[in-house]
Amino acid sequence: MMDEKRRLQTQIKDNLNSIGERLNGRPVTVAFVGAVGVGKSSLINTIATAMAKESWQQHAYTGGHGGQAEPVTAVIRRYPQCCRPEVHKNKLFPTLMDVQGLPDHIDATWREVLSLLFYGRIPEQENLLDVVAYLEARDEFRRPKYCLGRDDLKVDRVVVVASAQEDLPMDLLETLVEVARPIRGSSRRGIPIFGVMTKCDLVDPEVDVDYQHRERRFKDVLGLQGTPRFLRCINYSSDIDPDNNMIFTNYPYIDVPVLRLMTQICDPAIEVVHQHEPYPYWHFLREKSLWIIVTIFVIFLRSYVFCPKAAPDADFPYAVDSVK
Repeated sequence: MMDEKRRLQTQIKDNLNSIGERLNGRPVTVAFVGAVGVGKSSLINTIATAMAKESWQQHAYTGGHGGQAEPVTAVIRRYPQCCRPEVHKNKLFPTLMDVQGLPDHIDATWREVLSLLFYGRIPEQENLLDVVAYLEARDEFRRPKYCLGRDDLKVDRVVVVASAQEDLPMDLLETLVEVARPIRGSSRRGIPIFGVMTKCDLVDPEVDVDYQHRERRFKDVLGLQGTPRFLRCINYSSDIDPDNNMIFTNYPYIDVPVLRLMTQICDPAIEVVHQHEPYPYWHFLREKSLWIIVTIFVIFLRSYVFCPKAAPDADFPYAVDSVK
């Protein structure tokens, strides 16, 4: 299994060079999204371990709140070069983006937040709840804050994460697909979607009928049936390693399935539709703040550009040209 791990790591490195040429030399940004507590941060740490030769480390903060539905990840975090820039000298290694847990039911404001996130309009370490509050401000003077963004913050791959043990948040999953791969409206940028079922060590996929039904629905809604863009995942955790020996070593039986998914994520044949499509700004035309800015600009032009200069007044000799 170690030989397969090394082979997959080499294949991923070769794929990254081809992707970098298409993205003008910037790395792929992979966003991990899902409900609260499904194991997104643990998955990022597992990928970081699988992509390197070193032992497990906690790059993305993980933990639990005793069964309470409290998010561990509170802000957007981006981890360049698969969390290990000191190891991966190739700057094209993917940036892994840890997105805080999303609500099961998505309203129009949350849809806009997801769209802004995928288009690279939400900066590092921003709390999405603060973004929601900002967009819901009734004075409508705050929305233009997210007009500007950076190309390197754009999301190029969306990995939807769900738990093998919990009911699926169907409204959230359907919305993620609609926002990531829009088929109507002003947005045209279509992002490839991947799916991961975590905590598969706690179920038996071959005999657990509830899990089989859950996995089938998960694949159906994300459009993953018959594709290699799906993973049954076991993450590095104290559940599978009670003595925490993982801080001294790595386990190929965990790494290899993750690396197989990463070969798909980093496959140069998979690309974003309308990669350089700008964020659809048309809805900002409704905002009061934008119209105020436009009005001030028009007044400035009329006052100082288009209006002719007045001739000197004869009643004020000091206004006459000094030559005369």
